[in-house]
Amino acid sequence: MLQWGLHITQSGDPLHKIAVEEMYRRIQKPKAAFQGRIQQLRAVRAMDEKQYRELKKELPYFVCGLFHPSVRRRENFAEIGHFLLDLDHLSQAEIPVEALAQRMHGLPEVEMCFTSPGGDGLKLMFRLGEGCRDAAMFSAFYKVFSRRFADKHNLRQVVDFATSDVSRACFVSFDPEAYYNPDATPIAMEDFLPGLDFELAEKAVREAEKELPPPPAPNKEPDKDILQHIRQKLNPNARPAARAKNYHLPPELEQVAPLLAEKLAQMDMELAAANPIHYGRQLRITAGHLWAEINLFHGKRGFTVVKTTKSGSHPELADIAAQAIGQILFTLETETEDGQA
Repeated sequence: MLQWGLHITQSGDPLHKIAVEEMYRRIQKPKAAFQGRIQQLRAVRAMDEKQYRELKKELPYFVCGLFHPSVRRRENFAEIGHFLLDLDHLSQAEIPVEALAQRMHGLPEVEMCFTSPGGDGLKLMFRLGEGCRDAAMFSAFYKVFSRRFADKHNLRQVVDFATSDVSRACFVSFDPEAYYNPDATPIAMEDFLPGLDFELAEKAVREAEKELPPPPAPNKEPDKDILQHIRQKLNPNARPAARAKNYHLPPELEQVAPLLAEKLAQMDMELAAANPIHYGRQLRITAGHLWAEINLFHGKRGFTVVKTTKSGSHPELADIAAQAIGQILFTLETETEDGQA
């Protein structure tokens, strides 16, 4: 059993129980709107890692630990029966995500495997033979397990050794190739923490802790969500002020919008709307009574065209519009390069 929540930045965000298999289904085949949300996040990540990390916090999340009361705080920890291992920054290590995923699928102890929200990592889930009710003992076990797993599979450069806390959360992702094995071999904690030899166990933990990165410097200013929570406590009847959305819009997008409208009109399509989103524009293309939604981004690598899976968006028109926009932008970039030559 796992627990999931919706607003990780909100203090006291309630958790709800969910079976592992149900969480797998939500990752493997979520609603179309959530698929589009993850695809947009991955496009933003390719342009601005910092902005991606902020937007990721808006995703739903789940925890392997069970908490009572059902709020993700260490003092509420009751038990943990599953745990996750993060394999991050695979592209930097020149490890293809798909190839590594296939390797992990072949391990009998892997219960679930799926691509991270950013698309450049994997999340591996394991289950314990017996649930653990001691947060400190679990943390010690995790440090030893993650180090041994990394060494055994030659993954030291990509395993995140720092996520040993029972309250650690994982953002929900979208991966149509996600893997789930309900009969995965359980992990016995005593194989990693010899219970009858305290000195040996302590030595193993100390060795594993050498792999941990230094803790981040504390933030000197209170988090905005904490301040809002305090204001709400002072005046519980006041409605929280809506946050103004500040979008970074590359000038290239503003310059190309009139050209897109003109060229699409020549193909009997209309650019009905071009609403701002982070690092891009959400284009609404119409043709007769049909409409389709396309996200257009611009970053260091130029333009990126992403078809959304929004309900009501016509998939065939989306294919045609995305192809047309790609051709228009390719012609524009080619003419620009020729003019600079």
